[in-house]
Amino acid sequence: MPDGGFVAHLAPSGDPFSNGWNAAMKLQASQPASRHLPMPVNVIFHNPATIVFWDDGDKTVVKCQPGDTFSAEAGLTAAMLKKYMGNDNTFNKVINEWLARASYASVPALPEATE
Repeated sequence: MPDGGFVAHLAPSGDPFSNGWNAAMKLQASQPASRHLPMPVNVIFHNPATIVFWDDGDKTVVKCQPGDTFSAEAGLTAAMLKKYMGNDNTFNKVINEWLARASYASVPALPEATE
């Protein structure tokens, strides 16, 4: 077991869920025991977007989808999830995969990210 007691459990790759899970596990496993996940150093809430600047120099942008109501808390949560899952559209793919697995046919899928 690595320092800090974290063991990465990777899934077979190929589908969007497995790729997102593996990205998150690899990010966590690559962190020294004394290093936490990247933390926000500045957050801009500008309806309909939330923009997060991270202590590792990255920037993450998330936007409300058509018909959504802007929420600073939801925006920051979505930005953190997006960052921790690879800072690309993997997080939308993982959400859509779980909705499909749970047979939530009435819930519309999230669109592909443009950033």
